[in-house]
Amino acid sequence: CLYYGSELGMAGGEDPEMRAPMRWDLARDDNAVLSLHRRLLALRHRKPALRYGDFRVLEAQRCLAFLRATGSARETVVVIANPTDRESVETLQIRESKFQNHTVLEDALGGQTWRLDTGLLDVTVPAHGVLVLEPRIGPSPKGYDRYDRMP
Repeated sequence: CLYYGSELGMAGGEDPEMRAPMRWDLARDDNAVLSLHRRLLALRHRKPALRYGDFRVLEAQRCLAFLRATGSARETVVVIANPTDRESVETLQIRESKFQNHTVLEDALGGQTWRLDTGLLDVTVPAHGVLVLEPRIGPSPKGYDRYDRMP
């Protein structure tokens, strides 16, 4: 949830519900917190699964992980959030029939890629970091798209 000023990095001091006047001087393009919120909102707008897709929790050791899916493999999103102070290495079992073996998943926020191998995904999530992974699905160099016959 976004509360008054939290998108700018404002906090309520000792009483988080008691906010100071809005700090409009923080609403600059170089504000990292505001920039992240803008990127997340744009991603939510671009990916239908983040708005109304099915929600499935994925088992993880230290992270919160879930999958959002619509009827299309291209719209499926895997979100992994690490709330800890340490980097976390996770192996997630992704039971998504729409993903074929060796599907490449790309972080929509950072661009790093991972490859799904027999339903398992090995990822490293930075401390207090989040990955929003989406399948990189497109035609092969020969023009063949193995997802063409799928919704």
